[in-house]
Amino acid sequence: MRGSSERPYLNKVLVADSAGYSTTEIVAIRPIAALNPEYCALALRRPDFVEYVTRLGQGTKMPRLRKNDALNAPFPLAPLAEQDRIVAKVDEMMTLCDRLQEARMARKLARTQLAKTTLARLSEPNANTATFRSHARFAIESLPALTTRADQLKHLRQTILNLAVRGKLVAQRPDREKPASLPRSNLQGEGGDFSRPVNWCSRNLGEILDFRYGKGLTANQRKRDGPVPVYGSNGIVGYTTEPLTKQSCVIVGRKGSAGALNICNGPSWTTDVAYYIEVPDFLSLRFLYISLSALNLDYLAKGVKPGLSRSDAYSKRMSIPPLSEQHRIAAKVDRLMALCDGIEAGLININSSRASFLESALLATL
Repeated sequence: MRGSSERPYLNKVLVADSAGYSTTEIVAIRPIAALNPEYCALALRRPDFVEYVTRLGQGTKMPRLRKNDALNAPFPLAPLAEQDRIVAKVDEMMTLCDRLQEARMARKLARTQLAKTTLARLSEPNANTATFRSHARFAIESLPALTTRADQLKHLRQTILNLAVRGKLVAQRPDREKPASLPRSNLQGEGGDFSRPVNWCSRNLGEILDFRYGKGLTANQRKRDGPVPVYGSNGIVGYTTEPLTKQSCVIVGRKGSAGALNICNGPSWTTDVAYYIEVPDFLSLRFLYISLSALNLDYLAKGVKPGLSRSDAYSKRMSIPPLSEQHRIAAKVDRLMALCDGIEAGLININSSRASFLESALLATL
């Protein structure tokens, strides 16, 4: 016995392998001619029959095929022996399709893993110049063939950020750019998580940044057409007339979207679910945002309703280049991220641009 839904366009056609009952949504089919059950199921799934059902289906919400229309539908009746051969061949081809799909998925996973590994090697904290140069060359040569999907650009974006905050994205100018003037460190030495360029400095976030708590804002204090944006933990949630700070700042999610970052180049109000960081004079706004993005503060979130503790954030280490280099790094990152956006949106041909993209990203390091 075969079972066929009154809505075959849903591909609900099966062969019952034991006795049972069917609901009113299912039509039980008992052949009056010699018929292979599996062949019958194939015939009822064929595209022209599905198109026939779709065309004649009755009802607006869940169109159904009427019994008379079903009985009048053409049916490709082959000799029984040929039916058996057709079913066997279809089973063989479906098995082959399954194997090809499994192989395709294995190749995709292998490419993804190799791409991740290649990018991770670029971010090795203590790689010397020669080792980094070797990794970078391998990435330029290999990644165009490994990154076949736009979603894989996520790892490339993170690598760009990692390279940016390690001084690997733009050329160094130690003879022309003096180190930034930072507050005196309370820690012994200038150690960090990676070897820094000679004219960079390193500090814990708690020594150079103030994560200030936002303040609640009632509905009456918010104005739809106000000039000041109001930020929550994950972006603008409204507007108001008076700012909490008049300075440019980076907003960091404290609750909810903990660790999420937003940038505001002007007066703003931050609600009590986020921190705001006013930019010190030795940092550029964009470089601060890039550095915090590279730190992945969202991974520090804790609790049932994830929250970001200031003390945890303050313990993270940040390296600071000269201010002029910060501007050059930010400009380079913005160009590369715009190229990523174009690739993801399909505005730029991904196959022709990946190699030039990587060369552009790493050119200053080779």
